[in-house]
Amino acid sequence: MFARVLVCAAAAVFLQVQTPVPATAPTGLIVGQILDATTGQPIPEADVTIRSTATVSPTSQVPAINTRVIADGSGRYYFAPLPAGGYTIRASKPGYLDGTLGARRPPSVSNRAPGLAPYVLGEGQRATDATIRLWKEASLSGAVIDDAGEPMVRAQVIALARTFVSGRPRFVRAGSSMTDDRGAFRISALAPGQYIVAAPSTQTSFPMTVMDTYARNGGGARTPLQEEMSSAIPEISVLGSNRNQQVGAHVLMTLSYQPTPPPPNADDVPTVFRTTYFPNATSATDAQMITVAAGEDRASTNLQLRSVRSARVSGSVSGPAGPLALTALRLVPANFGDAFPDREFEVATTVSDPTGAFTFLAVPPGAYTLKLVSPRGRAPANANAPAAPMVWAAQAVTVGDIDVTQLAVIARSAVKVTGSFIVAPSSAAQRSGVNPGVQENVIFTPATEQVAPYRAMSTVTRTFSTEMPGGRYSMTFEEPPGWFVVSAVINGRDVRDGVFDLTDDATVVLTYSDDPTRLAGTIRTAQGVSDPTATALVFPTDRSRWSGYSAAPSRLASTRAATRGAYTISNVPAGEYFVVAIADEDAVDWMNPLTLERLARVATTITLRDGEKRTLDLRTVVVR
Repeated sequence: MFARVLVCAAAAVFLQVQTPVPATAPTGLIVGQILDATTGQPIPEADVTIRSTATVSPTSQVPAINTRVIADGSGRYYFAPLPAGGYTIRASKPGYLDGTLGARRPPSVSNRAPGLAPYVLGEGQRATDATIRLWKEASLSGAVIDDAGEPMVRAQVIALARTFVSGRPRFVRAGSSMTDDRGAFRISALAPGQYIVAAPSTQTSFPMTVMDTYARNGGGARTPLQEEMSSAIPEISVLGSNRNQQVGAHVLMTLSYQPTPPPPNADDVPTVFRTTYFPNATSATDAQMITVAAGEDRASTNLQLRSVRSARVSGSVSGPAGPLALTALRLVPANFGDAFPDREFEVATTVSDPTGAFTFLAVPPGAYTLKLVSPRGRAPANANAPAAPMVWAAQAVTVGDIDVTQLAVIARSAVKVTGSFIVAPSSAAQRSGVNPGVQENVIFTPATEQVAPYRAMSTVTRTFSTEMPGGRYSMTFEEPPGWFVVSAVINGRDVRDGVFDLTDDATVVLTYSDDPTRLAGTIRTAQGVSDPTATALVFPTDRSRWSGYSAAPSRLASTRAATRGAYTISNVPAGEYFVVAIADEDAVDWMNPLTLERLARVATTITLRDGEKRTLDLRTVVVR
């Protein structure tokens, strides 16, 4: 079978490269094997894909290569003929996490291709050491029961993976499962790491009149009303079903993937289940983290839901133009902050009636933030109709044993952000007087709500304008080729790398340059041999910059060494930095401030000036 696969591989590559015919036909060869990273055993019949990178020699007269083969029964594969240049090779197999050539640690939720570096093939080189290691998927399993020990059927269980964002832990959705008729669940296809396991419980309520309006306005069609309602009521079930309870002029609905609450108590007050985190915590901050290794099936991740007496929260919502009718409102735990996703973990949701009045029918005791962003959509359903003005609110609400009534929620107009682009004096374009015509997207990512970011595209006049709800944000940039952002100044403060508050209209000035700093060199082992297994890290000596940075910080950078130990890090702002090289497998969570402190003790300190090109060779060090 190996021979048959090799012939197919060669043919597949040949079809990619046979036209135009180069003056000298390529003769390079890459041969490798797919192995289980834990046991070292071969993995048969894995998919293997090769792609040429931008480093393919421009004189080779060979088009870019992008082809796929199946490894043989011993996990072996090969690609030929290949021109000199750089290549990335990836492998996949059901039951395993995808892997790349050169990876020395498994993928994670925040890094799907850790340690990815092009494999550099010389002219006519015959490389026979292209081993790719794959890690088995992990899983979490257990059961969910209620107060009486009875199984909770068709309840959703979610695994949240711990990552580091802005130097602080953040938990992101990694997988989910529904319980079966025994209350059992199994969340599979997980990367090794640390997780929180939770069974969310959201109480969804809405006025009966909303359903009448919903039906008259197209029902399931994607109308503005349906878009608005979907953020509070993700599904609609038939009134009178066992998942709906009519309470006066309102309906308390249980979503199809939520635990069905017990019946109301003797005084007709709804009793509800709280969101529960493993082992039996009712607050995300008290949850116990579970560590799973590659291929591990961690069992007995059991949860017991506890029912509690609820209270009503009611009032009215208005905006700059008056009452806000048919507007979605959400209650989320006040202690979530930046660390936890509030989508899917709302304690309660509702929709206001045509007069702007709202009622959350069943809210367990606790401290919450009432949130609204309306409309959720960015454009009107009818292109000829003006877009509804965006409004937002974030208001603290504390719920105890008694109902909260006459709560006045005042929504504010969207924050308007305008911006312009200027060119740094040090750039070549500025010195020559040439207008570079820089155009790009500016991306505003919410720090406290894991939702889609807000994007703004620059115009031909090198300006942009957008609007968004108030909150905490960071900025990232889709920079034109050859250009990078030096600074992003709002009200005199450079927020290029930071998280910032936007509650009022703001003006941003972005400064571009085409003269980047560049740090390059060769990484060697303690014995002086080039080390392609290392990763180079750069981070500021100013410890206040080790947290509170954006999703794509320019002052914290890493790169995997190339085949011969070479590394290059570009576009780091001027300043003083620590530089260190470590084994790539030790670079997991390297942005954790505790890890940075250990790295600082063995790092080299350098100072970079604007546009400086520095050569610095490194020795791989062991971090303890």
